[in-house]
Amino acid sequence: YGDINPYLLTLAYAGDRALAGKEMQDWINEGNFVIANRYLHSNVAYSIAKIPEQIRDSFIKWNYDLEYQTNGIPKEELVILLYVDPEIAQKNLEGKGERGYMGGKGKDVHEVDVDYQRKVADAYLYLSKHQPNWVVIDCCPDGKMKTPEEIHNQIMDLLKEKGLVK
Repeated sequence: YGDINPYLLTLAYAGDRALAGKEMQDWINEGNFVIANRYLHSNVAYSIAKIPEQIRDSFIKWNYDLEYQTNGIPKEELVILLYVDPEIAQKNLEGKGERGYMGGKGKDVHEVDVDYQRKVADAYLYLSKHQPNWVVIDCCPDGKMKTPEEIHNQIMDLLKEKGLVK
């Protein structure tokens, strides 16, 4: 993946989202929530982790213009970044063992590169500081991973605070 032009790679993922965009907007118009695991920001973070810093902001703008204006996908009301320190994430991955959907391999091409994972984590944090609708939940304060229940409770508290749930 490292040799693929990030603009070209973005087009493939953006095309998938564009195909689902109208359906998502219809659900929203009906008063439903659409919860996406990653959405376009994953594409952006993984790409800006690979490109020179001096073109990062122009790439982000290009990507958002493509997705929101050109393709017309719905803009999210809230982005919750569940931040996990890359070192702890690696320990979590090691505990998973083989994953069937990975063809028996334990880690994918990005997960084996810890340095790249640090760059991706930094990219997500960069995005969170430059977007008004992002909230970061630190899932491993003091170097210890929170339980799923603790993370769930923190998300629910946030959603209540934002008036999205009662």
